[in-house]
Amino acid sequence: MSINKDASFNTFEKVGSKVFLIYGIFGIVTMLFASSIEPENWWAILPFCLISFGVLGYVLFATVKREPSSLVSEVAIYLIVSYLVYFIFGPLLYVWGPSEGAEFSKAWYQINSSESVWLVGFNALGVSLAGLAYVLVTFPSIAAISHGASRSWSKFSAINVFWGLVFIGFIAKYLFVLPFELGLTKSIPDSAMRQLGRLLIIAIILGNAFKTSNKGIRFASNILTALEVFSGLLMFNKTEAILAIMAALLGQYINSKDVKKLVISIAFLLALFVLIGPIVTFGRNELVARGRGVAVAADLAERLEITQQFFDTNSDYRNEGQIAGSWWSRLNYLPPQQAALDLYKSGNGGRDIYLIPFIFVPRFIYPEKPEMTVAGVDLTEKVTGHRLSSTGIGIFVDGFYNLGWVGFILASVSYGLALKIYAEITKPILKNNAFAMYPLVFMGIFVGLRIDGWWLTDVAGPLVFALILLWIYRLTSK
Repeated sequence: MSINKDASFNTFEKVGSKVFLIYGIFGIVTMLFASSIEPENWWAILPFCLISFGVLGYVLFATVKREPSSLVSEVAIYLIVSYLVYFIFGPLLYVWGPSEGAEFSKAWYQINSSESVWLVGFNALGVSLAGLAYVLVTFPSIAAISHGASRSWSKFSAINVFWGLVFIGFIAKYLFVLPFELGLTKSIPDSAMRQLGRLLIIAIILGNAFKTSNKGIRFASNILTALEVFSGLLMFNKTEAILAIMAALLGQYINSKDVKKLVISIAFLLALFVLIGPIVTFGRNELVARGRGVAVAADLAERLEITQQFFDTNSDYRNEGQIAGSWWSRLNYLPPQQAALDLYKSGNGGRDIYLIPFIFVPRFIYPEKPEMTVAGVDLTEKVTGHRLSSTGIGIFVDGFYNLGWVGFILASVSYGLALKIYAEITKPILKNNAFAMYPLVFMGIFVGLRIDGWWLTDVAGPLVFALILLWIYRLTSK
């Protein structure tokens, strides 16, 4: 690791090195100003959110306009995008959203406007620290390893890699993961099998980026995208469905480098999120209701029946439990973030710090390995008294939830450093057209989008796995 002293920064680093510093100062000022805001003056959030859109939106616009390929190579772009969606657009629910949705959001945990503005500044400082770590630090040894491995793996063509990814991913997802989700088997797929199923997403990117005149690739990628969206909806999983569409649009952007189409694609993704949100929420709630508090497995026929119930205008199922703006409340993390801060201050914070050593130990080696993904369920139980769902708070608050201000700084900086490692791995892969190493490229993008997740399972764990995978690529390249 070294401090980046190269004067020839790329566009993102040139713009970001200045903007992130200014934005961090903006976050501190916002936190100091928050105490002077009346508890019910929700309009006070608006100027802070609009400034955030303007400042960070400028970074995105300047970077993509000058270097269209940076949308793939600079994974920190996805950090900014997810930050703006969850921590800036989400809080605007209290200003521009339906009152029912705002009240529904606050019903989980009460929060006032002064606390909300403070959290807006807190998250701004977090993304600033992550961004500065990303643009100022380099990992030349990681880049060298990736460059050496990618030169050897570049011998595999995009077409061969596409079909290889389809073959492995299809077996993992449609013979192991999906049958379990549909209740056709009781054999629980492990995390490795689920990750192999994600290879289909990478295949979609390749199929759309390099399909050129190959009709077989074009047809297969279109069918695969439709199948992934359909299976995601059947599992009542927005992430699976959205990722498939995002992968197709990202691949098309790599092919065309058309920024206008990119803007239209982003608008399409947001509209799709709003459209499928109620269906997915209804399906999940119905499975929980049928299990009397615990989601039950449902086969294909039952899931289609549930979907039909949602669209049946002659029944009450469609409107049952639906609240105007509920989709927006799912993008707003302020109530659970405030809950996590209050819990830490009362001595009831997170315990993920004690699980860090276990991220280096595979479960098949140590079957008694503790469950690594229960932090969200534990938080739900602390606030609501039940364990029927998992609640996220975001990487920055998660750091504070575990170790206070020290944890906040460590989580923020390490998040930026992790993303920079992914960028160092990604750039040689793209330069050498090492399509077989694209799983590492997608991992960086996905981690950048997980700003709303947990540090242990969405930053540290995936990074360890990525470095092991890079080491395997290096060994096999010889």
